[in-house]
Amino acid sequence: MEIYKRVEQVIGWANAKVIDERLQVEIEFVSEPTSSLKFRRELETEIEAMTIFLGLDSGVWALNFGK
Repeated sequence: MEIYKRVEQVIGWANAKVIDERLQVEIEFVSEPTSSLKFRRELETEIEAMTIFLGLDSGVWALNFGK
């Protein structure tokens, strides 16, 4: 019986916290960060969705890239 392993590559992670009713998101990458405009747009869309989910006003978030 063969067992297939699913391998996923982690490119980074995000830490998020609410300070003064503003979502603060810090992104860290395992290696070089992607400079893809599509990636950036999708990331911002997800942060906006999280902002709304948390009951914060639309657009009340900040995105910072770590080291």
